[in-house]
Amino acid sequence: MRLLLITVGSRGDAEPYQALADTLAEGGHQVEFFLQPEHSFPAKKQVTLHPLPFSTSDFYRYAGNPRYGQDHENPRVKFVGVVAEVVSQLVLPLMEDVSRVAADCDILICNSLARHMCFCIGKSLRKPVGLIHLQPMAPTRSFPHY
Repeated sequence: MRLLLITVGSRGDAEPYQALADTLAEGGHQVEFFLQPEHSFPAKKQVTLHPLPFSTSDFYRYAGNPRYGQDHENPRVKFVGVVAEVVSQLVLPLMEDVSRVAADCDILICNSLARHMCFCIGKSLRKPVGLIHLQPMAPTRSFPHY
């Protein structure tokens, strides 16, 4: 099976996906893996790395001055504004490049920041999409809210 993995975010987003890519490759699958260049790793033979054209530091352009929610009293609303900026300005412009690779894949697997793009690509190519959270998305006892 040929799988496309894409993760966008910090090292905490990338490392679990690296482990997933390695495990899939060890199982005999071909993996097309999109990730930010600062998170690249020595890939197994069955894993093709596709560096994304931005880094985590590019997120900070939007963190200090998001267009949405910056004046809201709730800091979570401001955070949603930052996420909207990152997705619209950094992730969605990659849709054409990722679609070209996805056309030859059997399934697309993504994390939360790449989900909008992956679901659009999956729908247009009639490919299944898996949204996999490999780190807690809500506070837990082990990973409390900051």
